[in-house]
Amino acid sequence: MSAYDKRNTAAIRRAGAPAYDDAAWTAVDTETVLAADVYATRVQKAKKAGKDASDSPFTHGVAAVSGGSARSADGQGR
Repeated sequence: MSAYDKRNTAAIRRAGAPAYDDAAWTAVDTETVLAADVYATRVQKAKKAGKDASDSPFTHGVAAVSGGSARSADGQGR
């Protein structure tokens, strides 16, 4: 497992800014995981993400809330 960790760490560094080398993943991944990592690297390159973008917190924004206190015609609701 330590050999994999070393290869994966190297791939993460090569796939990050400023190189965005998506070919780095071929030394570590196969099939679906390879496709996902290559895709993520290309998206980061397109967005010009910073070196530590993966350390940023993931947040959600609420665009709408369904439901409420009014009763519907079928009597459901509060």
